[in-house]
Order: sequence, then structure tokens, then C-alpha cells
Amino acid sequence: MMIHLEKICNYIPNEIIDIEDQLLSYGCSKAEIKVYKKIYRLQYVPKEINASFSSFIKTPLLKILNESNIEVKSLKYLIHTHTSRVSSSFGKSIMQDIKNELGLFHTQVFSISLNNCASAITALAMAQILLKSETSDAKVIIITADLAFTPFLQVIPHVSVMGDASGAILLSKCDEYHNHRLLGHASQIYGRYAAGSWMSKALSLEFESHYATMVVNTIEQALNNSKLTLNDIKLILPHNVNYTSWEKILLILGIDKSRCYLDNIAKYGHCFGADIFINLNDAIDKRCLNQFDYYMLVTVGLGATVSVAVFQY
Repeated sequence: MMIHLEKICNYIPNEIIDIEDQLLSYGCSKAEIKVYKKIYRLQYVPKEINASFSSFIKTPLLKILNESNIEVKSLKYLIHTHTSRVSSSFGKSIMQDIKNELGLFHTQVFSISLNNCASAITALAMAQILLKSETSDAKVIIITADLAFTPFLQVIPHVSVMGDASGAILLSKCDEYHNHRLLGHASQIYGRYAAGSWMSKALSLEFESHYATMVVNTIEQALNNSKLTLNDIKLILPHNVNYTSWEKILLILGIDKSRCYLDNIAKYGHCFGADIFINLNDAIDKRCLNQFDYYMLVTVGLGATVSVAVFQY
């Protein structure tokens, strides 16, 4: 059974700040900031100033519900993917509150966070399994939403700077004639690096040296699962961790930078799990993709999970 991506809605705050402000508050030196800006090519990140986390989540969700005109009873699952382990006070569920507020009483809600920024593709795989036993009109909405509300969440040392953004995607069953069909996916977990930001210096250096190869191996696995080759792929929609890491990955793959959507690295920085859907939306708006093109979403979660999903427009 196949599923397809029926609609994408993203929310990017209007407040855009220079990453220097975020790095200075984290304690980075001027020399370190130059590395982030000149080498990693990170320049700006969106910053949510006034909205509550609930509003931050609901903004793209309401756009999906309003613009799709879906029958509320057909929305079977609402999945929130996030990197920050805590999203509400102890004993409360922010997603349950949103469900009740919006009258989604026929919808089951849950969250995924253990794969960090790669949780969005984990949710895609779960949606495919969940929809298999549902009727043809059944829908799933995946929401990616994280606020970088502490210095620890705002910077991945020597890697990236984090921005605030949220997004929602609507998924449903499909046949071979639907746009944005999910053809295959792959995830590989490298538990040796489970400590993430708390890894020792030696292990961090080891992770960095193997990073590009781990991503390439997962891309190859996803292509194999989709019965495609890299030559079939029109465009890679990546997470915006930094420019340098993608240069290394593309060098190993042997493909030109024009086949990887890198425009938003400087513009938005790394917005947790939302990157891949922001980049996909932009690529569609800019007509970088045409009907029947194959494309892939590629993201990595600290810990370390590498995830890839392959679609046909």
C-alpha cells in the first residue's frame, strides 16, 4: 500500500535574527562565530518571540485543516515530532489539549522524539503502517514543531545554529497516479553516538569523520528499497545542518550541488525536523521539481539516526 503527501503547510516566524546574537549568548568567541558564518555558511535563524508553543503548533495545523477541507472524522492520527524531550508541564499533554480544543474527537494523538530531528521521517514510516488498516478516506497529519528556548537547544557546538519553525503535512492512501507518492524509506541508527551533544571529544571527532559515509549509506539503502538509482533522483531536500557537511556528502555521491537544495542553510539555519518540509515547499514553489520527478528527503538526528524518504512528484 502506498501513501502520498497531500498538502504541506509551514510556519516561519517573521523575526529573523543574525546567528551571531545566538552564538554570543551561547558563549562563542568571535573567531568561532566566523567559522559558523564563513565555513558552515549559516547566517540567520527565525525566532519566535510572542507565540505560545500551542499556537506555534496550531498555526500550520489550522492551515492544513482549513485549506484541505477534510472531513474531521477522516483524520485518524495526529503525530507531533519534536527534538526537545519536554513539550509541556508534567502531567499535561499539549497535543491532547489541541485535539480537544479543535474538536478532533475521532483522532488519536501521540508524539515522537527519540530520533530527534530524524523523527519526522520515522513518523512517515509509522503513518504508512497505520493507514494500511484504515479506510480509503483516512488521513494522518504529521506536525514538526520545536522552539529553541534554551542556549543548549539553540546551538549544536561546532555543527549548527538552530531556528524556530513548525510545519504540518497531510498524508493519505493513494495509487500510482497520485502526486508525491512515498516510494520507500530507510533509517539507520548508530547507537555508538547515542550521547549526542554529550559525546567525548574523541567520539565527536569519530562521528564527524564517519558522518558523510553514514548519510550516503542510508541514501543508498533508501534508493534500493525504492527500486531506483541515484541517477533517477532530480533533487535532494536536506536538513539545513550546515553547508560543509553537504559538500562532503555530495562529493562522495559524485553529484553536482545543483541537485541538492541548499538555499535555506544561510536563510533559516537548522530548524530541527521542519527543515526538510520547508525545503520541499520552497522547491515546489520555485519549480525546481516537475510532475513525475523523483526526489528524496534526507535528515539526521543526534543520537544518531540517519533517515531518508524517497518520493515521486
